[in-house]
Amino acid sequence: MVKKPTRVAKKAPAKKKVAPKKRLPKLDAGGKSENGLTIRQELFCYYFTSMPGCFNNATQAYLLAYGIDKKDKSKYASARTSARRLMTNADIKRRLEKLLEEAFTDEAVDKEHAKIILQNFDLWVKMRGISEYNKVKWRVKDPWLTVNIFTEEELEE
Repeated sequence: MVKKPTRVAKKAPAKKKVAPKKRLPKLDAGGKSENGLTIRQELFCYYFTSMPGCFNNATQAYLLAYGIDKKDKSKYASARTSARRLMTNADIKRRLEKLLEEAFTDEAVDKEHAKIILQNFDLWVKMRGISEYNKVKWRVKDPWLTVNIFTEEELEE
């Protein structure tokens, strides 16, 4: 009896991780944006305000923006120092404020709040989110806010 050759399934090639699309301003002839920042500084601001692993972490944002390997301890320490220096730059501060104002609209906050309420992983966080939602919508009155320390006569005066 002759055995038929069996087929071996080939593994699909691993997908490459793709960085999210960046909306960076155009650069002038001097290599600066209209905000007065270089492309690396713009990337730093973008990562600091929008990337999940870097949000509000200047060192991580600096490592990504400048392409530094975080496993090298000497480079990591240098990146920490440089990130701290960047955070004191007035142009960087203005850009971060502008990006955060754009990111934290009422719609965006409501969307993130809905994610917290609808998740089922951490029930304490979920209950806290529901409680905050109820306070914002005035569905449940907070006893601390409704305590009246003045009499009606004092309020009329």
